[in-house]
Amino acid sequence: MTDKKTPTDINPFTNAEIRKRYDDILFNFNELNKMSDKNSYAYQQKLKCYRDLKNSYDTAREDSREEGRQEGKQERNFEIAKAMLKEDIDIKTIVKITGLTEELILQ
Repeated sequence: MTDKKTPTDINPFTNAEIRKRYDDILFNFNELNKMSDKNSYAYQQKLKCYRDLKNSYDTAREDSREEGRQEGKQERNFEIAKAMLKEDIDIKTIVKITGLTEELILQ
């Protein structure tokens, strides 16, 4: 005998926010079924537009975060390069360790 669980046996909605979103989705689905075809289509188009905008926003936000991380890494590499120059470490070694170009280091 296997211990198979049905979807009703598993309650993944322990977080109140997730539960509210789930309830909202059910509400929207029920309301959608009550709408005329014209209103249903318009509603679905608005949802699609919202999702597209949200995805664009989320993607841009993540891209900005990644760009910030990269800028932070490069700034840190400059700091390391300056410290290494003060310690009279060979420029080729600094280039190898930091990944910066010789021109950038000597600026």
